[in-house]
Amino acid sequence: AREAGAFCSSIRALLETIGTCDGNMQDGSLRFDVNVTVHNDADKIDSHRVEVKNLNSIRSVERAVEHEQSRLIELYATEQPGTRGSGHETRSFNAQTGESDLM
Repeated sequence: AREAGAFCSSIRALLETIGTCDGNMQDGSLRFDVNVTVHNDADKIDSHRVEVKNLNSIRSVERAVEHEQSRLIELYATEQPGTRGSGHETRSFNAQTGESDLM
């Protein structure tokens, strides 16, 4: 999660430096989407892929990744082996609750 936040911070700084945008995420000048998948080495199958849309702060990027990692690990553990890895979801992240919702 910290790595994703650091990457987004770097992209934001780059865009500000070259004058592409002011980087003001709270006002909507810049948003990030993140994709999260977890992998179990024993099964060699990835979990569902989740895209979290329209994150409006670096902290929200980090929190969304942390939440989705935990949620996907729990989901992966409860799925039947034949259904693992099937699916893609698009979700939004609620910064107040720290949870995501299906879009």
